[in-house]
Amino acid sequence: DIALEPTQIEEVAVEVMNRSLTLAHAKKITIDNQVGQAMVTANTESLADALAILVDNAIKYSAEKTTVRLTSEVKDKSVLVRVIDQGIGIGQTDIPRIFDRFYRADTSRSKLNVEGHGLGLSIAQRLITQQHGTIEVASTPDAGTTFTVRLPKA
Repeated sequence: DIALEPTQIEEVAVEVMNRSLTLAHAKKITIDNQVGQAMVTANTESLADALAILVDNAIKYSAEKTTVRLTSEVKDKSVLVRVIDQGIGIGQTDIPRIFDRFYRADTSRSKLNVEGHGLGLSIAQRLITQQHGTIEVASTPDAGTTFTVRLPKA
């Protein structure tokens, strides 16, 4: 079990953004961090790791000179953190399987050659679940993807 404590989501988002800057700069992608102040019950390090996976994926699957946005919203007893990209999107048939270990959608239709082993999303999901959170995805092919992480409000 990991230790959970009141965590300022805005500080975690800034750390995640800083971790991803090199990758973003390489593709001239802007990271627009709009995460506001809200306290969640989480493990700061695990939460940062999970969000970093989502942001890195957003960058990897987006074309150059696009924007990756991070937003937050307090809703009832939860805080929703969203990672929104303008990337290639995920096909409806792939969505149910993207959190499976080693699963990678067929990107042969895409001009993007993405490095990796298909482990990131399964790790992100495990980290969020350990913090009593959930992770959901909504995607439109050729328009972009939104990952929504729901965490308990502190």
